[in-house]
Amino acid sequence: MGNLGNACCAQSNFDGAIEYQQQRLAIARETGDNRGEEEALGNLALAFDAKGDLPGALQCYHQQLELARASSDDRIERHALKNLKLAYKYLANYEQANYYRQQQLAIVRQLFLSQENNDFVQLAEMVGLNPVEDFAGEDLSNFDLQYADFAGANLRNANLSGVDFTLADLSGALLSGALLINATLCNANLRDSELNDADLSGADLRTKLPRANLENANLTNANLSSAYLPNANLAGANLQGADFRNSDMSGVNLSGANLNGADLSRADLKNIVVKNAKFAGCLGLSEGLKIELMEGGGIFE
Repeated sequence: MGNLGNACCAQSNFDGAIEYQQQRLAIARETGDNRGEEEALGNLALAFDAKGDLPGALQCYHQQLELARASSDDRIERHALKNLKLAYKYLANYEQANYYRQQQLAIVRQLFLSQENNDFVQLAEMVGLNPVEDFAGEDLSNFDLQYADFAGANLRNANLSGVDFTLADLSGALLSGALLINATLCNANLRDSELNDADLSGADLRTKLPRANLENANLTNANLSSAYLPNANLAGANLQGADFRNSDMSGVNLSGANLNGADLSRADLKNIVVKNAKFAGCLGLSEGLKIELMEGGGIFE
C-alpha cells in the first residue's frame, strides 16, 4: 500500500496516494508498527503537500514528531522538525517557524558538545538547518568553529563572543551587529564581509579583510597586527587601543573613526581617508606623517 501510494503520487494522482497511505497508516497503528506509522505519516504529508493541502501535511508532521519523540527516534524527529519549520515559513507564520528552528538548534548544540564530530556546520545540516540563513540572532558564544564554512552566511546580530573562527571561511558573510567580543578570527577569510556595527572589542583579527565593511564597528583593543585591510571601510569605527602594527591599511576609509591610543607602527597608510578621524596618543607616527594626516582632516588633539 505504501508503494502504491508513492506510485500514485509520482503519477500526480494525489487523491489515490492519500487513500493508500491512509490505509497503510491504519494498519501500522493497528499492528503497533511504530516505524511503519512514522513512514506512512511522512509519505502522507508529502501527498497532502503535493496536492496543495498544507494544513493536512502539517497535521501529519505534528503526529510524526510526537510519535518520533515517544519512540526516541532521533532521525525522524529531526526530519519532522525540519518539515514543520519549512511549512510554517512557507505560510509566513515566522513565529511558529522560529519555534521549531529553536528546537533544531538545541539538538545541534547538544550533538556538538557531546559528540566527537566537531564539524558544527555538518551537524547543523544533518539536523536540517541551513547555515546560510538559520543562525541570524542566535547564541553560539564560546563555540570552537575552526575551519567552519560560513561563506555568505547570515549571522546578523548573532552572539559569537569568544568563538574560535581560526581558518574559518566567512567570506561575504553578513555579520552586521554581531557580538564578536574576544573572538579569534586569526587567518579567517573575511573578504567582502559585512561587519558594520559589530562589536569586535578584544578580537584577534590578524587576518585578511580586504573590502570588509566595518563601519561604526567597535574594535577597541582588537589585534590587527599584520592584518590585510586594503580598501576596507572603517568609517566611524571605534579603534581605540587597537594594534595595527605592520598592517596593510592602504586605501582604508577612516572618516570619523576614533584611533586614540592605537598602535600604527610600520602600518601602510597609503591613500587612507582620515577626515575627522581622531589620532590622539597614537604610536608609531612620525612628525611628517602626522602633518600629512592633519592636512587630510585628521585630529590630533
